[in-house]
Amino acid sequence: MAETATAVCYTLLCALVVVVAALFKLKQASSARRGRDAGLTPASGTMAAAGDREHALPAGRPAAPRHAEASAEVRPRGAIFADRPLYVTMDIFIYGGKSISFAPYGSRHWKELRRLCATELLSARRILSFRPIREEETAAMVRSVAAAAALVNVSDRVRLLLNDIIVRAVVGGRCPQREAYLQEMEKALRLLAGFNLIDLFPTSRLARVVGGRSLRAARRVHARIHSIVGDMIRDHATAMESRGAAADGK
Repeated sequence: MAETATAVCYTLLCALVVVVAALFKLKQASSARRGRDAGLTPASGTMAAAGDREHALPAGRPAAPRHAEASAEVRPRGAIFADRPLYVTMDIFIYGGKSISFAPYGSRHWKELRRLCATELLSARRILSFRPIREEETAAMVRSVAAAAALVNVSDRVRLLLNDIIVRAVVGGRCPQREAYLQEMEKALRLLAGFNLIDLFPTSRLARVVGGRSLRAARRVHARIHSIVGDMIRDHATAMESRGAAADGK
């Protein structure tokens, strides 16, 4: 049975190679025929077409600096091209474009986020301070994989590793609701990857009726994520106040 399956696979592979080669030969023959009909060689057909386009430019306008002219037209509108499109589902999860990834380029809010990232989050000193966290969590993941008796889903372990590193770097400890948080994040990613008719027809009432269900699901998921993150922030603030009170007492 295994030998038969192997033979079938080899046969299909050989047939696929033959079909691809035949299509390639037919394409070459067709290109050569078009070139002969136009009185050109196959190699010069592309260049001749490009030359025709050059001669089609308005009189008095040189062809060479076209890219410079295009750059000059785009440069004043750089902020428009720097912004990312904000879809209706994404708008829910990023608080109306308030995240650093989708904040309007050049706005006051974007500049403040950029300053905080450069001075507080992503400075060389700050990144080095998180090195022990990264090493501890990575070593813990390697030990858990080595001690596992059955097969291990490495993708899930890496996902947990990244979550633990980020949470420890942000709030100084693990997330008590880690499983619930990761489940809601999975739902959020599925919703973000989906298509919503409202993005194509934002003023259509019918599109809002059809796409309203996914938007309601996105709002529920976002509310749960917001609640979990809020709990982590409150726990972190309470722990900091307790440490401050203990230090004052000493």
